[in-house]
Amino acid sequence: MNRKTRILTVIFLFTGISFFSVAAPKPPVVSEATLLREMTDRDALARLPYPAYKTRQFSSYDRKSVSPDRPGWFGNDDWSMFVRTEHVLMDADGPGAIVRFWMTFAGKDCGRGTLRIYIDRAEAPVLEATAFEILSGPKVAGEPLAASVSTLMRHDRRGHNLYYPIPYAEHCKITYESPNVYAGPEPEKRRGTENVYYNIECRAYTDPVEVVSYAGSPDGSLRTAAENARKALTAPKSAHSGKQGAIPVKTVLTPGKTAEFSIRGSRAVREIALRLAAQDLPQALRSTVMSIRFDGEQTVWIPVGDFFGIGYKPMRSETFFTQTDERGAMKACWVMPFQEECTVAFRNFGTQEVALHGEIVHAPWKWDGRSLHFGAAWHQYTDVNTGANGKSTPRDIVYTSLAGEGRYVGDCLTLYNTVNGWWGEGDEKIYVDGESIILKKYEPTCIFCGDGRNVENYRGKNICANCMKELRAGK
Repeated sequence: MNRKTRILTVIFLFTGISFFSVAAPKPPVVSEATLLREMTDRDALARLPYPAYKTRQFSSYDRKSVSPDRPGWFGNDDWSMFVRTEHVLMDADGPGAIVRFWMTFAGKDCGRGTLRIYIDRAEAPVLEATAFEILSGPKVAGEPLAASVSTLMRHDRRGHNLYYPIPYAEHCKITYESPNVYAGPEPEKRRGTENVYYNIECRAYTDPVEVVSYAGSPDGSLRTAAENARKALTAPKSAHSGKQGAIPVKTVLTPGKTAEFSIRGSRAVREIALRLAAQDLPQALRSTVMSIRFDGEQTVWIPVGDFFGIGYKPMRSETFFTQTDERGAMKACWVMPFQEECTVAFRNFGTQEVALHGEIVHAPWKWDGRSLHFGAAWHQYTDVNTGANGKSTPRDIVYTSLAGEGRYVGDCLTLYNTVNGWWGEGDEKIYVDGESIILKKYEPTCIFCGDGRNVENYRGKNICANCMKELRAGK
C-alpha cells in the first residue's frame, strides 16, 4: 500500500440494524492561560501553529499610503488615523486574540484620554482607563507584560507596550476618547493637536477553535500563568530540553578558512553560544559568516553579528532568544529541528584571523508534519543616498520575499549612516499570501451602532437617525 492510499483509506463498519461512527474531535481551546504559556514556549515557534491563524495589524499609518503607483505611497503622517472617525483603533470579528498593543503620544496634554476595550459586542467595555494605566500600568498586568520604554524619556513620551493577551470569541473593538484629538482626514488640521500613534497586533484564527474571551478580572490560575510568563521573560533559562548534547566550537579561522560542525539524527539545535576574538572585532562580526544546512538544504547564510542581532557593533543586549555583551560573547536560543542531519559552518571572508570559542547544543526532536526548518536571510544595501540633512528621494527596500508554508518571526535592521539628519524613519510593510493594503473610505459612523447611513453630528458626536430617534424617545 503506497503512502497516498494509507492517508486516504477510510474504514466504515456496518450491520443490518446500525452503523458505527466516530465523533469529531473537540476544537482546541484558546484562552489567556494558553496564550501566556505559548509566549515562552520556544518549541512552539519551530512548528506551524495549531490552531492555525493569520496575523493582522491595526495601526495609525498614513492613509494616503495606498499603492506604489499612487501619490502618497511614502506618506509619513502616521498619527491620529483611525478605523472610523469616532476614534476607533480596532474593529475585528472573532475568533481572535490581541497579542501586542503599542501606543505613544505627542502634543500638549497627550495620553490623558480614555481607552476602552469592548469584547464580544458587549455594550460596556471590559477595560476602561487611560492608555498609560492599561498598556504600561498595573491595570492589566505588571512588567514586562505591561511596560514603557525608554526610561531615558519622560513617561508620557515613551512607547507603551501591552503584551498580556486579550482573546475574544466573537468581536473586539477598541476606542480612544480625548477632546484634544482631531479625527478628520486633513493632516494640516491634525497638527498642533494631540498626536496618537498606535499599533495593535492580533490573530484571526482560521481553524475551528473555542476561545475563552478576556473577562478583565483574572482568577488565581491566570495570575499564576502571568507570573510564570513574567519570570521566564525577565530571567530566561537555557533552551536545553531533555537529553542534550553539545559540540564544542574552538577554532581559529585564517582568511578564507571554513570550519564545519555536523549533527546526525532527528534532533534540534537548541542553543548556539559563540565568542569571537579578533584585532578588529566589529569587522569580524560582519566578515565571519555562519551558514547552516538542514537535511541537505542550506537555509541560513548570514554574518554572525547579524544572526545574534547586534550587527557590526559588540554591545550588551538581552532578549528571550538572544543574549550578547560588549566583549563579543553571543548566544542564540532559537529552536532549529531537523530530520536526519544538520551542518553548521563558519567561514572567514575577512583579512584577519578570527578566533571562535563556544558550543552548539542539541537535543532529540520528534519530527512531524508541523515541524519547520529554521531559516535566516541577509541582505546588504550600500550607497543608499539619504541626502544632506536627511533630504532624499524616498525608495522601497525589500527585506525579503518568501514562498511556501512557514512562520515569519522577525527582522533585525542595522543602519550605518554618515548623515546626522536621518535616523531610519520610514514604514515597514508586510504582505502575506497576496494581500495588499486595503483602506476603508473615511466616513463618519454612529458611535452607538456603527452604522454609516444617515449620520449627523450632534454636539461633537456622530449619531445615526435611528439612534437619534431612540434617544429623543428616551429609550
